[in-house]
Amino acid sequence: MELQITVSTTSSSYEGGNTTIAVGDEDKPWSAWRQPWYGVVLLVVAYITVAVVGVLNNALVIAAVFYHPSMRTITNYFLANLAVADILVCVFVLPATLLQNIYTGKNHF
Repeated sequence: MELQITVSTTSSSYEGGNTTIAVGDEDKPWSAWRQPWYGVVLLVVAYITVAVVGVLNNALVIAAVFYHPSMRTITNYFLANLAVADILVCVFVLPATLLQNIYTGKNHF
């Protein structure tokens, strides 16, 4: 059972509006986060590590196929294409997923 409290805000941006917060969120410095601060730090470090390693290693695959004529086969072109797709995932999807995990605390797999 989840207990929620409705708090009326009087700031200029939410004048007259209502905000719903869960019990225990009021002690967080950033109440928008749904993870504890150490969880946010762990998530950020993990996501940045995965993104950097993913971009660098996939760039090496693309460079190997591009610079070595013996590597220019149909199969290696396919692998280079997968490396490009993986780089795009690392650049565009990982940051959005990180923000979703920090601010909503939900994993949609």
